[in-house]
Amino acid sequence: RVLAGRIGAYVVHSRYDSRELTSAARAAFRDKFQREVDPDGTSHRILTGNHQVGAWRASRLPAGRPLAAPVPLFRKLDPAIIDNELQLMAQHAERRE
Repeated sequence: RVLAGRIGAYVVHSRYDSRELTSAARAAFRDKFQREVDPDGTSHRILTGNHQVGAWRASRLPAGRPLAAPVPLFRKLDPAIIDNELQLMAQHAERRE
């Protein structure tokens, strides 16, 4: 039975595009995620963007091409901010107990 199930799965995926088979489930998940994370639809532009426009593809850089200067992805937090957040988390934990 296990082997028949595996063969059946391979047959289905060899005949049909997996993206088409799972499109309804992925759409339902995406919609539920958007409702839970951003109920009014205004906070996260990336969640509501059109992701069907194109796909990311790797490209080769020509040899000798100058690269842009690196920039940090996140700003460094002041230690006072971290200490304050830790205190707030501790207070919140105490209230829950």
